[in-house]
Amino acid sequence: MNHDVTDSEFDRALRTAFAPPAAAQFATLAAGALTTERPVPRWPWLSWPALAAAAALWVVAALWWSMRPPLGPEGHDGQQLGALWATAFRDAERQGFGMGCCNAGLDVKSACRERFGSALELERGARLQVLGTYAGQPTGGGMALLAQAGSQPVCVCVLPAARDPRVQLPKDSGLVLGRRQVGELVVYAVSVGEVREALAGFVVP
Repeated sequence: MNHDVTDSEFDRALRTAFAPPAAAQFATLAAGALTTERPVPRWPWLSWPALAAAAALWVVAALWWSMRPPLGPEGHDGQQLGALWATAFRDAERQGFGMGCCNAGLDVKSACRERFGSALELERGARLQVLGTYAGQPTGGGMALLAQAGSQPVCVCVLPAARDPRVQLPKDSGLVLGRRQVGELVVYAVSVGEVREALAGFVVP
């Protein structure tokens, strides 16, 4: 068998073997080369749904905080503060509302201005007589005064209105609680009987 190959046949074989791709195939390859995969986010959690959920949570937290009742000067809620005041009243009562639990010689107006930045005083002719500041059991950070309304002992507690948690006495305390806002301060009165007259005497100077 003759295996001789002419130059022309050899040339045709090389051209066939190394023929370039068709134009359509070039276009397909070029398009594939230009297509890039979408990059994966650096922080997968930082997406629009996650941001929306975080914003909703922030709004709920802000609403809860704005509707939440204030706490007293030392962080007590209304019931806790009421329990402290009931205990303080009974302690002062056992000691006769006397010098053993009372720092006498109080100027209510000066004391309120110094402590709260707002003045408060008893108007002339008020039925309430302030004996002094209570010095005994904890009272929650307000100013606690021992007083007499006629012959009735009264514990008067003064708080800034912005830190008033709406105090409630324990149900079994056997005491009466009254409240009155005077300017930027709130005055509470704790006693065994009616307290409206005790509260009525406080005024803004």
